Amino acid sequence: MPGYEQLYHLKLGHLETAAEDWNTLASRLAELSGQAERDFLTKVEPLDWRGETADVAKPFLTLTGRRFQYAYRTALAVHEVLSGLLEDQRQARNDLIALDAVAADLSLGIHSNGTVYSRLNGAHTDEQLEQLERWTGSRGPSPQQGQQADVEYLVGRIEEILARSAAADATASRALRDLAGEEGEGFAIPPVTDMKSAARAQGLEDAAELAQLHRSGDYLTPEGLARANEILAAQQDNEYFAVALTTSLGADGVLDLWSNLVLVDPYREPTEEYARAVEEAREALGATLGTATRAGGPGMATWQADVLDGLDQLHGPEHGGALLGAQIMSDLMRHGEWDADYLTAYGDRLVAIEKRSGDAMHWVPPTTSTLPGLEFRYDPATGFLRALDNNPDASYAFFSSTHPVDNTAYFLQERAYAPNLSEETEAGGSAAREAVMDALLAATSGRGSDEPSPLSSEHTAEQLRLFNRIMEVSAATGNDFDAGFREGMARLLGEYRAEVFDTASNHSGSRTPLDAGHLSEISNQVSRSPDAYDILHVLMAAEYAERISSDTTGDMAFVLGGIGQAVGFLENGRFEALEIDSDDSMWSDRWTYRSIGNIAEKIPYAGGILRSSIEIFGSQWVQWSGGQTEESAAEYREGYYAGENVFLGGLAEQWVTSQPNPPDGWTREDTLVAAEQALRVGAHNGHTGAVAVKGGNPWGSS
Repeated sequence: MPGYEQLYHLKLGHLETAAEDWNTLASRLAELSGQAERDFLTKVEPLDWRGETADVAKPFLTLTGRRFQYAYRTALAVHEVLSGLLEDQRQARNDLIALDAVAADLSLGIHSNGTVYSRLNGAHTDEQLEQLERWTGSRGPSPQQGQQADVEYLVGRIEEILARSAAADATASRALRDLAGEEGEGFAIPPVTDMKSAARAQGLEDAAELAQLHRSGDYLTPEGLARANEILAAQQDNEYFAVALTTSLGADGVLDLWSNLVLVDPYREPTEEYARAVEEAREALGATLGTATRAGGPGMATWQADVLDGLDQLHGPEHGGALLGAQIMSDLMRHGEWDADYLTAYGDRLVAIEKRSGDAMHWVPPTTSTLPGLEFRYDPATGFLRALDNNPDASYAFFSSTHPVDNTAYFLQERAYAPNLSEETEAGGSAAREAVMDALLAATSGRGSDEPSPLSSEHTAEQLRLFNRIMEVSAATGNDFDAGFREGMARLLGEYRAEVFDTASNHSGSRTPLDAGHLSEISNQVSRSPDAYDILHVLMAAEYAERISSDTTGDMAFVLGGIGQAVGFLENGRFEALEIDSDDSMWSDRWTYRSIGNIAEKIPYAGGILRSSIEIFGSQWVQWSGGQTEESAAEYREGYYAGENVFLGGLAEQWVTSQPNPPDGWTREDTLVAAEQALRVGAHNGHTGAVAVKGGNPWGSS
């Protein structure tokens, strides 16, 4: 694989010259081929050869004449391969260079060796900043708080581009060797004609080899698995290979292959190296199968139908133990991009199986166990939902569907999630529940969870409609809203922070983008989790800051009153949560380890202005809310609107700073006092509104 710097500064002049030279040679050979056809073959072939040498002479002379044509076709094929390689490498180089701008938007940079570093240390030069060593293994500083997801995204894009460049180079190199043939061989019909035909020929050949490894069982040996991984890594994006391998194995072959790899043989102790190789195979095989579903072609419709038919059938190795087809296939679907129609059909069948089985279907782990360290998810919804997360259009289509099942309601209200420990994430959460919320975020934003969030999200009318449906379904559960969905819902609200603001700040209006009653209920439920509460309010703090910085009216009552109403409306959720969980210890010791950095790690957001807003105003919000105790909810409510609230004070300070010309006769201090008062009055009104839209009585009212 080429290095970052090598591809970034790749000079293509020599490759361009080589392609041009082979084109010139092909043109000259075309003339010779024409002459051989006209002046030689047209005379040799019609002759009636007789005598002892007739059986040898005529074929020899005919082949000699034909070889001029073969030479021309070979030279032309070399030219086409080189031209295709030139275009592929130029595109890869340009894509790599374009990442500089992406990194800058995320307040990151990329060193010449491909390592990613933070630009938030503005006082230092690039040379002074220590590198975050992602590939070399040497120790470096962690990225700034909240930047880890962006760093991982950039590193993933770099690796993908470098791999694409390497794959093009490998395909071209192999094609040129095939065109050259063995030493001493004469010219013959060229085996490939360009990069596309080379990819097809190589893909079919490698698919046949891998299928043979499966038939023989050699893929279960360390050597065979290493060879399988080598093939998969090289060909996983090759549509010809993907379709040929998938249809050759068949649905049963894929299910048997993967169950044999992941289920532990009780008579053999797997090594760590073998387990890592199996994990590598999962990623590449999942990507390959996803490529096949998107490519389509002969046999794929049958394969997909057979997969669906086998989802509730057991598959397992001869040494015992078994997994259901849905568990096996969903584990592979965690990787790659899968066809939207296939995912919809798969999800519909999975839901149908679960509903038919009722509460008895908890996807219980089998008596045997999977390889340690593989993080196999026995709940098939996890892998399926990860596939939706990787294909936002498919996720939107699936969760917008209400036939044969209302999928949004099913996953948010009705479904029973596996309680066993195998479904826990490293942080102790539920893998399936996290996958649900990530898939919903993809469906309503058009971005996968591993992609950085833009500074300001724009949503289609269809996405907003689905988000409102999610809010409606979730609000209907009331205090039974699944605790495992709280953080994900906070991120969804943060994704729609502009719409949340427009609703919370005008909750009595008739044309709000969201239903105010649903928003109030969801705010209550999100606030029952300290971490989810933090995520929501820190993201909204950035929205308030953006509203102030973009204000051109100078209307204090309108701008700050609206912000205050939004603050009070959403903060009421905290007050309600204290009442709902008055006997719950979740909030005990709640403030001990809080910081803006802890919270930012859980927030998918972009760099630049938004990150600065989160750091400044999110920190002020944490400073204020972190100083409160649980001794008296009433005291907390009363104190929230007091003059010493540094969060509201910080917002007032920003507004005054952004308005260089105070009203006539007003000092800056006068303006600041009035701004803080406007925010406090607005916050109080927002609180009463959040209660009123649900038909309740705000505190302090009779």
